[in-house]
Amino acid sequence: MNNSTNGTLQSAPKISTVLQTLFIMMYSCIIIIAVGGNGIVCYLVYAYKRMRTVPNYFIVNLALSDIIMAIFCIPFTFVANLMLNYWPFGELLCPAVCYLQIVSVFLSAYTLMAMSVDRYIVIVHPFRKRITTEYALFIILIIWILSLSIPIPTLFNARIQYYSNTSGQCLETWEGNDRGRYAYSVIIMVLHYFAPMLVMMFCYTTIRYHIWLKHNQKDDHNSRRLQLASAKQKMIRMMVTVVIFYALCWLPFHVTTLVGDQNPEIYNQSFMPVLWLLFHWLAMSNSCYNPIIYIWMSPKFRAGLHLAFYKCCRRTHSKCESDEQIDDIGINNGVVLRIEMQSMQNKKSKECRYLSHKEQLLSDKYDLPGNIHSDT
Repeated sequence: MNNSTNGTLQSAPKISTVLQTLFIMMYSCIIIIAVGGNGIVCYLVYAYKRMRTVPNYFIVNLALSDIIMAIFCIPFTFVANLMLNYWPFGELLCPAVCYLQIVSVFLSAYTLMAMSVDRYIVIVHPFRKRITTEYALFIILIIWILSLSIPIPTLFNARIQYYSNTSGQCLETWEGNDRGRYAYSVIIMVLHYFAPMLVMMFCYTTIRYHIWLKHNQKDDHNSRRLQLASAKQKMIRMMVTVVIFYALCWLPFHVTTLVGDQNPEIYNQSFMPVLWLLFHWLAMSNSCYNPIIYIWMSPKFRAGLHLAFYKCCRRTHSKCESDEQIDDIGINNGVVLRIEMQSMQNKKSKECRYLSHKEQLLSDKYDLPGNIHSDT
């Protein structure tokens, strides 16, 4: 979502060359990290069957929404608004880009909400019927249908608007219907930000209280329950961190959009171009934080990343699985060759133990996100 989706910015932001270069670098970093990091997340879940759990399917959907954001929002923003100061991509792409930008935001919000509800059911109501893999995929389908349907008005109202001081800007023009535009902005904001945030706050607050209550029960001190409680707390911390980053990244942009829709004249203030770009960059940067959070807070994702790196660069994994012996070297070179062979076997043994440890982390039912979904 950029100035083409709020319909109030009447000309391209004018900023200094230094700030322009700085913002281009900042946006470029987001694109690289978002596409690369979320692509790695998708690969890990696809490559390792032990990673194909309900929570991780939601995480993949969230990663896809972030990739869409990085591809269909950020490049068009800094090319049109920073580098050229006009919309160069034609009449057809204007509504398409605006529409896909809002779709990606809804995908993120509703996926995060679905993840919180899933965790709520598993932890707070463990004896209820849980979300199966098939049902999770159905929920993801519903999320896509809603995300594609709600922003349809944008397709009919986004177009290139020409002004005397520009070569054309991609904006939502509601044909003088300012009240309708403002109502649409409020509805979009409530549906994709405030309503999901309320659901997530309720779910994670209830989960945290439930875990605290169970942990303090006198009869709940056996090893397995303590291990489960610890795993649940790790998972909750990770998901709450994702939600907090989402909320903080998007809040300034939403507040600015609402205020600007009510008082369009604020966009004529000298500080607004830089402030708007800063808030827009902050909102877009949310698409690159999630992979960092997963790798930082989830041993399972770290283990998968290490295994993928070894399989790609060292090609050791397949040798460890087959336990091939180095028996074709011969003995003609005497002691030196035997020492070299022993050194190679020792090195291989260490690498195999390392990979075995990482595979154990992938299959550890007490680590999250992962098999704890089926064993609480």
